[in-house]
Amino acid sequence: YKYERGWILNLLKYGIKDSIDYTLCTKAYVFKTLMTFYDCSLCDDSTKLEILNIFYSTSKLQDVLMSLLFDYGFLLWLQVIVKNCSSECLMILSLIIQNIGLRLVSIDNQVQLLEFNCLLMLFIRRLKNETIIASSIADNVISTLIKYQECLKSLKNSLDMKEIKHIVDCSTIMKKTSLLSCFC
Repeated sequence: YKYERGWILNLLKYGIKDSIDYTLCTKAYVFKTLMTFYDCSLCDDSTKLEILNIFYSTSKLQDVLMSLLFDYGFLLWLQVIVKNCSSECLMILSLIIQNIGLRLVSIDNQVQLLEFNCLLMLFIRRLKNETIIASSIADNVISTLIKYQECLKSLKNSLDMKEIKHIVDCSTIMKKTSLLSCFC
């Protein structure tokens, strides 16, 4: 069954190229199934890695990513999995976070922006406990955070450079919003 599962996951990873493919997958509840199966005890580490690779490949498509964010609670799901994932999964998560950060700059939905801010803080908190992660991945996430803060300035909940440096220095995370304080 692992061979067949791997074949299907690879088909999804390389087969979703546009919004038509995505629409077919949503009608078959593929993404809901993947999100649910990721937390299942039957899902091993290699399968979790493949599921994250599917979400990484779909996060490259702007329309698809926006649908995942607004229709599936993708940011909240990422916040849950970032706490207990392996080092390899953290590497893929950093790429997904970069894709989300690049796309969210163009929207005005404050809830999504605050959820993404919380995801960034949780990811950075997780990075400080991880010894295997390459410094380039941490640098990429920090650069995403700095670029993203320009978008949050309009919300008056953005972090200034001193606070970002405080987070990067592995100190305690500042509780700037009520949403963030729920997770810290």
